[in-house]
Amino acid sequence: MTTEEKIEELEQLNAYYSNILLLGGMEFVYKNFMVTKDDKGRWVLKKYVSSVIDGENENTEVSKKESDTDKETLIDTLEIPHFIQVIGTYAFSPYGTKISKLIIPEGVEIIERWAFYDCKINEISLPATLKTIGEHAFGSCDITNLYIPDNVKTIGKYAFIYNVHMQSLSIPSKVSLDKWAFQCCGRDIKNARIELTLRKSHWYDRLKLSYLAAFKWSPFKWSALKYLL
Repeated sequence: MTTEEKIEELEQLNAYYSNILLLGGMEFVYKNFMVTKDDKGRWVLKKYVSSVIDGENENTEVSKKESDTDKETLIDTLEIPHFIQVIGTYAFSPYGTKISKLIIPEGVEIIERWAFYDCKINEISLPATLKTIGEHAFGSCDITNLYIPDNVKTIGKYAFIYNVHMQSLSIPSKVSLDKWAFQCCGRDIKNARIELTLRKSHWYDRLKLSYLAAFKWSPFKWSALKYLL
């Protein structure tokens, strides 16, 4: 989609949303996504709606899997719509949506709590515009390599807990890490030595107990720490 096409689509969506408001509504379904606006006028992805999948959605490559206990939606690649600025609480959880590769476009600023919990994401691309990652947002996923962009200011409690196959992590040094943000990451890899990179700071000033608490029970080895000026 070209820039001109994105602008045209956004104008149409804004007009459509205005009509929804006039009719007393607050949200609508765009492809497989329930979307709305918050009180700051930002586009919010509230919920992934798997029930309307027809197998031809341009944003997803989807298959269905049924077990004795539940039904899962398995998505090979999922790309968040280009106009979204906030991914809402529980947008893809609780349980039932499994995503192999997740692409979050530029423009997204906030990923709220529990947004992708237990989605088993393996590969992820985070945008440079991202500022906040909420608590439990990517808990119990399967992320192996993670690069946190420089503009991220806050990573919430348990944000990446139980990403037990994590092998490398790069974070900006000025980010505020809540307790246990990366708890139990990498623990299921035999002889794991997660490669941790802190960027653009004097790393020894950051390694305080309050900071280290974010990595509780994760096999990060400071002897393998990389520091980029």
